[in-house]
Order: sequence, then structure tokens, then C-alpha cells
Amino acid sequence: MKFFYWLVPFPIIGFHLIINHFLGEHQIAGTMLLAINVICAGFYYGLLAALPFLRKHYPHQIGFAFLGIGMVKMLALVGLVLVLKQRGFVQQNLAVIFGLAIPYFLFLAVEMRLSLKELNR
Repeated sequence: MKFFYWLVPFPIIGFHLIINHFLGEHQIAGTMLLAINVICAGFYYGLLAALPFLRKHYPHQIGFAFLGIGMVKMLALVGLVLVLKQRGFVQQNLAVIFGLAIPYFLFLAVEMRLSLKELNR
């Protein structure tokens, strides 16, 4: 596994912080921002850790593993947003859309590229 893939979450988190800074009144609270990025990065690192095992024992199941990890990640993020919205930490829907969509789709694009690269090996 290339060392570059282990560094990918840091620029994504930085980009997310910059976007959040320019949202003005629709900014996301720091705890929610941290939680979303930790969940996305955790699942990303889980996929990176699982790929060598999958490549060795189940080389034809890498795509299904990618789909499964992506689905669990999205459910975890949506569950987090629902809990935070129910508790009153999130008042504005625009913040939730930007706060959830930006890191999720950036991590999804990198994970998809990585999984496709592994499938083509």
C-alpha cells in the first residue's frame, strides 16, 4: 500500500474546514465537524486496513467490501446527523448538507479510486 493513501484524509479535512469557514452563518459546530471527519477517516482507514486481507484471501470480493463499508459509513453519518438534529445541535439544514456531503463524497471518490485500482490488479 502506498504511503500516500494513508495521508489522504488530512487534505480532505483541511478542505472541509476551509469550506466551513466560508459558510458564514451556516457554519457547522466544531464537535459535529470533528465527528463527521473522524467517522469518514475511520472508515477510510478501515478500508485501507482491510484491502490487503481481502486481496490475499478474497480477491474477487473487493468491490462488495467497498460497497459494504460505504453503506455502513453513510448509515453512521446519517445516524449522527439525526441524533445531533434531534438534540438541537443542528438548526440549519444547509449546514448539514454541506457538513455531510463534502467529506463523504470526497472520501467516497478516493475510496472508489483505490478500490478500482485494487480490482484492476
